[in-house]
Amino acid sequence: MRVYLVGGAVRDRLLGRDCGDRDWVVLDADKDGFLAAYPRARPVGRKGITWIWRGEEYTLSEADSIEEDLATRDLTINALAEDEAGRVTAAPGALDDLKAKLLRPVAEANFLADPLRAVRAARLACCFPDFEVTDELIQAMRAVAEQGDLAKMAAERVGMETRKACASSAPGRYLSLLAHGHCLRPWLWELAEGERWRIAAANMEAAPRPDNKEERELLRWMALCAALLPGEAQALGKRLKLTVELRRAGDTAAETIPRLRDYATLPPEDKAWLLPMLAARNLAPQHFQLARALGGNTALDRAETDLQTALDVKLPPEWRELGRQSGEEILRRRTEALKNEAGEEA
Repeated sequence: MRVYLVGGAVRDRLLGRDCGDRDWVVLDADKDGFLAAYPRARPVGRKGITWIWRGEEYTLSEADSIEEDLATRDLTINALAEDEAGRVTAAPGALDDLKAKLLRPVAEANFLADPLRAVRAARLACCFPDFEVTDELIQAMRAVAEQGDLAKMAAERVGMETRKACASSAPGRYLSLLAHGHCLRPWLWELAEGERWRIAAANMEAAPRPDNKEERELLRWMALCAALLPGEAQALGKRLKLTVELRRAGDTAAETIPRLRDYATLPPEDKAWLLPMLAARNLAPQHFQLARALGGNTALDRAETDLQTALDVKLPPEWRELGRQSGEEILRRRTEALKNEAGEEA
């Protein structure tokens, strides 16, 4: 049995970058032989060839050599392996492409065999913004699109790649490469309409970049959805099987970010509805932050004050628990409060 560290961990070590997850390939071993050496490994997936041991993934390869295994991988910069003695084996051109900072497919056929690789390549481009996308990669992605197998991918896998792209250093590159590779449809088809991916990509690049990965992912997803209509954002999040939190934030962003960017022109009635709604969904700070980053005017400072004014309005006892009447009355009172405060400052 021969065990090799493969892919991104080897690539990142050679680049001097922090290594993330480590993946391993096992040659010359069947299931029984592997479990004899790693008795507590647990299987992943239905094929019975991938196992998790101590938090790391091990794949039993049918290849006769590590060179043969590397020839089946997606990008040349990922077609790298390191044996237990630290010796590196690379697919042809892999080390040259790594040095030249090029994103090139090992073979177009490898993408056709696994359409998800087209989406992964777009996500990887976000993690390496200084790497050039080669014509060969664009052609491989277009070949996948023309083959018509993109719709067969698991929604959760596309959603996960999208989330990872949102948390990356150059998230707009994800949509750009998917668009140029003709891979926005069918999963992100709303962004293909009228090339709205350009607006969404620019929004994602302009969005705040907090250190916290989850916050970064949330803000970039909201920025993407701000280029869509509310119903479209909701449908997209559901199609990708994203979390309820992300879906709600994206749908709200599509509805409210355009209003917040033009807050100074909103009538008091709209403000009285908009601001408490954001507070009720625990999304007001993120929306103010994102609207500012996307070019919202200085009136957003006023919006934060107006939010507190609206929330300070309380219904008297006789107006409570009346259903729709209560809602209409609180909206009326909040509208009057905002008008009065604007009038006093004027």
